[in-house]
Amino acid sequence: MAIKLPNFLRRGQDEDELDLESLLDPERFEFISIEEGKQLLDQQARQYLNMSGEEFARRYHSGEIEDYEDSNVIHVSMLLPFWDYPLDDQKNHSR
Repeated sequence: MAIKLPNFLRRGQDEDELDLESLLDPERFEFISIEEGKQLLDQQARQYLNMSGEEFARRYHSGEIEDYEDSNVIHVSMLLPFWDYPLDDQKNHSR
């Protein structure tokens, strides 16, 4: 399975630098695997929140994040579906 992801998230480009038309351009999207998404979440969590992706996912789901409206938290939380996807149990679709 692969998910289409805006290129600016992968390349670390600030979305504020882009206009709406360029954000919606289909050429700005690419497919990445679940494993690549997990690596991206880890990278972004470390860059924006100074914690691993695993720690961010745990703290986010347990309610330990202090400010859910912080733009960095929102940015990283958009990648949580990659972390929550059950790679080791593909038959478990109940999540």
